[in-house]
Amino acid sequence: MPLLSELINDINAEQDALMLKDRMKAYALQYCEALAENYKRYRINMHQNSIKNPPSGREDCRAYAAEQLAGIANGTERLMKFRLSEGKKYWKVIQQNPNSEGGYSDASVVAFISFKGEVFKPASWRAPAKGVRFDFRIIKEREAALDPAKAQWTGGSLYYR
Repeated sequence: MPLLSELINDINAEQDALMLKDRMKAYALQYCEALAENYKRYRINMHQNSIKNPPSGREDCRAYAAEQLAGIANGTERLMKFRLSEGKKYWKVIQQNPNSEGGYSDASVVAFISFKGEVFKPASWRAPAKGVRFDFRIIKEREAALDPAKAQWTGGSLYYR
């Protein structure tokens, strides 16, 4: 029969694991927000460049770009989103694109995040690639990952440097 102290240690370990998982989920949601903001900044920059320097012979691009910028500014432009899907060991960060029905459709997996906070590049829709790309438990890596200027919606921040 286990000792009372062993039972208490087991309960404390379970509580610690749950607290860590909750904290890592909060960071994973912030990562989704950082990716969405990075994409929004990309779109703004792209349309501003189209207004300044439209493609040769395509002056009509200026009006389209101005219309898109206005939509982004007033919140009516439907931009790409990112969501979490929980599995057995990982949260899957899924890119969602606007669809013609007015909703969003899952497009691709951007990253896998373990419940311990390790972030992996996807190998496929179902599995992460080998090798941790960064870790939310490490403050410097977490700050970089959650910064919209450094988090890349294309997944480029998940490649080894």
